[in-house]
Amino acid sequence: MGGYVAWQFALRHRTRLSKLILCDTRAIADTPEAAAGRLKTAERVMKEGPGVVADAMLPKLFAPNTAKDQPQIIEATRQVILRTKAEGIAAALHGLAQRPDVTDQLPKIDVPTLTICGEHDAISPPTEMEQFTAKLPNARFVKIAGAGHMAPLEAPGAVNAAIRAFLAL
Repeated sequence: MGGYVAWQFALRHRTRLSKLILCDTRAIADTPEAAAGRLKTAERVMKEGPGVVADAMLPKLFAPNTAKDQPQIIEATRQVILRTKAEGIAAALHGLAQRPDVTDQLPKIDVPTLTICGEHDAISPPTEMEQFTAKLPNARFVKIAGAGHMAPLEAPGAVNAAIRAFLAL
């Protein structure tokens, strides 16, 4: 959800930014069906607890090989989700369902921008991120091999190298 906050900050406080980094995020809003699904999930979380989100999201968050090669990060993520208060998860789902589409405003974000995406990201696919990166006037896209939506956890060396290279410019 950091990307959604970053979009709003960049659009509202341009003068406070010298550079922007967006990782595994989207510029478009949810479809009405997706938003309705989030609201239903929020209701279920309030009734059944955080396990609902852990069960639904974990398969979407990580690249296919992560379960075999790095099962500990999947379990650590599961534990974080399970320790999160249901009210917090439900509020986040409501926020996600209401987030605006910023696609038409992307040309206004003229600070040097780095977009990073795991090659297996099922939530914010690389092709989608490449498309919105092209609408940013001063941006470059980096695809992280072998990673999914949780690229910084799955491939921290590659993500950090991309960030270091970008910040050195």
